[in-house]
Amino acid sequence: MATIQLFITDEPLVFEKAVLQFMGEEQIVEKNLRFKDATIELSKEVESTCVSLVKQGILWLEETGEEEDYIDLLYLDFQNTTHSKTTASILSRPFYQVEETLQPILEEVGDVLAEKFFEEWSNQLAELSDDELSYAYFIDGARITLELTEPFELQESILLKELIVDYHSALTRSVQKFYEFLI
Repeated sequence: MATIQLFITDEPLVFEKAVLQFMGEEQIVEKNLRFKDATIELSKEVESTCVSLVKQGILWLEETGEEEDYIDLLYLDFQNTTHSKTTASILSRPFYQVEETLQPILEEVGDVLAEKFFEEWSNQLAELSDDELSYAYFIDGARITLELTEPFELQESILLKELIVDYHSALTRSVQKFYEFLI
């Protein structure tokens, strides 16, 4: 798994550094920037730094990355290393530029992720049902569509991004939704 550790202190409010750990490598970006208060400028600086670290991770992937490494980068974890309230607040909001930077990686491995999700989904439904089931899936851009065709027809579309954010919850919700129609 890839992690970005953020080092931000509350008193005084200083963005000290950010560290990317990925594929056994480490990239440190020293900042030591002091801020008067938790402003938009601080949030922008943190996100900009995270984008540069993600770009470094992508460079490492292009050099030696395996398929699993691509998926690991998508599961990027941000850590509030100093346990600051400011960092917690910043991390409670999405980093849209980071998501945009990761989009080509999602497109690269979306098929693999969707196939894995479908296999787990269909296996769980088969275990729960006494009926003979017929199902399929297809990918439409940034979505996976799960389709049950026997004993009745039912579809659900899930954003591939959602599988990155919360794979297991998305799987549980989808299986429960289909199972409710099977009983």
